[in-house]
Amino acid sequence: MKFSLSTNIKSVQLNDFHYIATANARRVLGSIIAEYDSGVRSFTMIGTYGTGKSSFLIALERDMALSTNLLFNNKGQFNNYKKFHFINIVGEYTTLSNLLRDELEIDGTNSKEIFAQLDRTLKSHKAQNEFVLIAIDEFGKILEHAANHSPEQELYFVQQLAEFINHPSHDNVLLITTLHQNFGAYAKKLTEQQRNEWVKVKGRFKEIVFSEPIEQLLHLAAEQITTSNRKVIADKNFDKLFQLAKETRFINNDLDIHVAKRLYPLDIFSAVALSYAIQRYGQNERSLFSFLMSKDDNSVSNFEPSATKTYNLANVYDYVIYNFYSYLSEVNADSANWRAIRVALERAEEILDIEKVDDAIKIIKTIGLLNVFGTSSILFNLDALCQYVYIALDISNPNALIKELEALKIIRYAKYKSQYFPFEGTDVNIEDELYKAVGQVPRPIDILDDLNACF
Repeated sequence: MKFSLSTNIKSVQLNDFHYIATANARRVLGSIIAEYDSGVRSFTMIGTYGTGKSSFLIALERDMALSTNLLFNNKGQFNNYKKFHFINIVGEYTTLSNLLRDELEIDGTNSKEIFAQLDRTLKSHKAQNEFVLIAIDEFGKILEHAANHSPEQELYFVQQLAEFINHPSHDNVLLITTLHQNFGAYAKKLTEQQRNEWVKVKGRFKEIVFSEPIEQLLHLAAEQITTSNRKVIADKNFDKLFQLAKETRFINNDLDIHVAKRLYPLDIFSAVALSYAIQRYGQNERSLFSFLMSKDDNSVSNFEPSATKTYNLANVYDYVIYNFYSYLSEVNADSANWRAIRVALERAEEILDIEKVDDAIKIIKTIGLLNVFGTSSILFNLDALCQYVYIALDISNPNALIKELEALKIIRYAKYKSQYFPFEGTDVNIEDELYKAVGQVPRPIDILDDLNACF
């Protein structure tokens, strides 16, 4: 199966288009249908880069044109129309009127001529019992152009288009646009009065959030991943890892072990961490499929698992550092965590005996990713860490090495969080000092009763 980093709604071949329908995609379509029934005709789907908005539009077109039922079974949800015509536009740094004029093949530049032609187009298709779906992908480029060039005039045309589509007499048309960020975010450079106009136009479109939760990304990966019919090696160990993820609160109880097994040779820890990394630093589904289809040395395709070795957190660390290095080099919310990992790795290479370095580095990378992508509620003590390291990293005696790393202050165990951290090193026992501080800091005095007596 071929994979493309980007999808162009104007040039894709519907017959060759592969799409994995997700619960989120069906939810979005359900919202569009419900709002359409209530009289809404203009929509904006908002989702970050690579979430699959363009693919969703193509899947919807394919269902309508070819009755493929990828997203839904057409039973006349759109005013009982069974035939459809599509006007697909990919946004550019130009005016929306220019793009519509080119699509409708209009010679004039006057907005009245454009809407007159669009009205004739809708009536012509209605006479043929056809529903018209207008899709404008990359709508943000049009809004950016509008914000930089005659914003009042350009925005007024956008408003006119939405009002034209939403008019009750146009019962055979639907407008769907896609954005990477909120409509109002494109108006940051404008004056307050212009931003107010922007908000007014925004109200002509029904906004729908298009984002895939972590569980859905895991489901997509499970659907896509190919392992040449390779079965899980050592089912008992894999089950132990899955149970460990639940006991340590790294995953919630709703995640199905059968989905986890379809992700093999990724274990559930590495799969979740990878999904979070892709959401934070990459482009969601686009980055996910890039990972799954990759054939490089650190790819899951070329990985050889064993009974005590999965595509683990240490492997995910290497992949994330290599593929998202430019983003991680910039200041971001996780910068402190990534710096702590890097310092701990450097210190391990300097201090440890050479025969222990490789295993120590894997453990530090594992601890680092547990901190970066784990929630504040995870509990990962020595027993839990040893179990993961033994089953997933193929390290036969992790207990002694972990204690040595702790003694050398390369990692530390925080009792108050029941979790290990990469450590830059200090002679101060931070946990003990925190406990001491609790006894030294005076409790706040409740003066409310004293104040009440004065009023």
